[in-house]
Amino acid sequence: MLYIFIGYLFTFFHLKINGFNFLPNFLGYIFIVIGLTKLANESVKFAQSKPWAIGMACITFLMPAGELLGIYYNNIVLVILNLITLRCLPTHCRYS
Repeated sequence: MLYIFIGYLFTFFHLKINGFNFLPNFLGYIFIVIGLTKLANESVKFAQSKPWAIGMACITFLMPAGELLGIYYNNIVLVILNLITLRCLPTHCRYS
């Protein structure tokens, strides 16, 4: 569960200095995937959330590459990505 918590910290907090992000989102999703993998045998709901986290890791990994190519994302895109991240949260809280 610690990996999932660390992953959410990476995804929800942004620390940019001189345009460099010290807390990249894709690392947060990788932490979440690791945590979900470790907890998959506890409940099916953790295993069901894993594809969402893998997809978000891929999307957020490609976002900095888009910025290098001149494609910039506004705050609305980041809000939508955080809402997708929250989609996994209730399934973590309801396992039993």
